[in-house]
Amino acid sequence: MINPISQVAKWFALRGHKRSKDWPNVRRAHLAREGWCRGCGAVTALEVHHVIPFSVEPWLELDENNLLTLCENTGKQCHLRLGHLGNWKKFDPLIRDKAIVLKPL
Repeated sequence: MINPISQVAKWFALRGHKRSKDWPNVRRAHLAREGWCRGCGAVTALEVHHVIPFSVEPWLELDENNLLTLCENTGKQCHLRLGHLGNWKKFDPLIRDKAIVLKPL
């Protein structure tokens, strides 16, 4: 189950930045390649995380090297906990090295 509070927090973080019209296709293609959470192996409530956030460097929005799948499952919250260090205003540029689940459970 997706945590609704994290959805609202993400909406506020993106204010002022407009997503590319290509983002839905890039997101869908990324999830087809990496359809599990790299933090815990979950296959539900997946979110495509930007290693360097879209709000910081919007030109990296569609760069596959800047994308990583993390979950927003209630209780695990890998996207918030690992990708944003527990605070939506922060990010971990080394998350790719720390998110080690290479295959679904």
